[in-house]
Amino acid sequence: MREYNDATLSRRRAAGLWSRTSPRPYTRASATEPLSRGPRALVGSLECTGLPWCPATSRPLQRPNRAPLGYLHGPCPPILEVGTELNPEDTMKLTCPPAGLATALLCSVAASPIAFGADPLASPSMTDDSVVLEEATLKHRSMTDFNVVLPDAKGVWKTLGESLYLQGVEFAIEVQGDLKFEIDTDGDGDLDEAVKGNAGFVELTGKDESGASFKYAVRFRNDGAKKWSWSPSHVVQGRIQGTTVSFVDRNGNGRYDDLGQDAYYVGNERGAALLSTVIHLDGKLFELEVDKTGNVAKTKPFVGETGTLQAASLADLKGDLVSAVFTSGGMSFNVAGHTKGLLVPVGKYTLASGYIERGSESASIARGRMEPIEVTAGGASAVEWGGPLTGELDEPSVSGDKVTVRPNFHIFGKAGESYVDFLPVGRSPKVYILDAETGKELKKGTFPAG
Repeated sequence: MREYNDATLSRRRAAGLWSRTSPRPYTRASATEPLSRGPRALVGSLECTGLPWCPATSRPLQRPNRAPLGYLHGPCPPILEVGTELNPEDTMKLTCPPAGLATALLCSVAASPIAFGADPLASPSMTDDSVVLEEATLKHRSMTDFNVVLPDAKGVWKTLGESLYLQGVEFAIEVQGDLKFEIDTDGDGDLDEAVKGNAGFVELTGKDESGASFKYAVRFRNDGAKKWSWSPSHVVQGRIQGTTVSFVDRNGNGRYDDLGQDAYYVGNERGAALLSTVIHLDGKLFELEVDKTGNVAKTKPFVGETGTLQAASLADLKGDLVSAVFTSGGMSFNVAGHTKGLLVPVGKYTLASGYIERGSESASIARGRMEPIEVTAGGASAVEWGGPLTGELDEPSVSGDKVTVRPNFHIFGKAGESYVDFLPVGRSPKVYILDAETGKELKKGTFPAG
């Protein structure tokens, strides 16, 4: 059994991590004294550097536009202004420093959100008895060959530390040499399995805070001597409104309900969108809610104005568009492959990420300078992106007769989207310096490969 002294525990709490002897902190915070969990917990404050969590519901204290009032699974009101006072007997207070979130978010553990002036434009609550909900059971599935393209796929890899923390369970890790580490796979503190070489796959098991058993698959990659990264290699999957839908714990915290952070994909799509309050299934829209354990998903028909968003192809570019994720508030859709457009709620949609591939070659697509796309009621909005592509270098610096060009090469598409993370790395561009008046070549050079 792995033991920790008081200094180690304090350091872990200060880093915003769980420990064996403390409850889960409710922010990625610098707090050393986590608040108690559950209704009627003591009033307290945390200086938070990240997204605060509601101690009563253990969910992020942030409700996007048009999200169902019941989405937070608890009596969490909308964001309130700094200085708003509630009865301490009925509330818990989280305060954020001005340099971080510039508002105080208050979570009521006794009163209704309507009493605090909830958004009248939001969708009906999932708990509304007058609405017929469809509940789908989801099954956990480990994926040894994880080929799903997640939004910001590069960013989903996280540095491997001394432990992994999932659903309140700590899985100890011990690095042994440049290309090997051992991991506790069942949370009992004993090292059970070794990962060697450049990559690996492990299934973790444990019991969550409610005592329920869970399984969670993880993939690893070696980033150099004694340096490893990890990423989820696990989905929860089920038939929702007659269509297979899969959910991914994209941020790796062991939960599947993190709106705008986790991911989902429909059917056999390889590209996943961010977890959304609304989902498109077989030509229809539904409001969506997934429980934190990933065991159940609930849906009901979406009611509201809709239009069509089309961005299924990239002009003048060779390759297949695997992913084209656009978001609006708490809604997110992958429109790749929908050549006639995808039915979506009205709103302004921003490119979150994209991915194009041709054989073994690939590139990611970022927003860059691309403006939001507005989808209007009954309208059809098409994104004109792709070629011709343009390349730009950062402004060179001139000192006397010396010109320095930094190897920051940017590629933009027709709509201002940015193409990044090319694999394999292409040939380095050649740079020419010309006389501004005569056009005569003065100097040329090539950046080092990579």
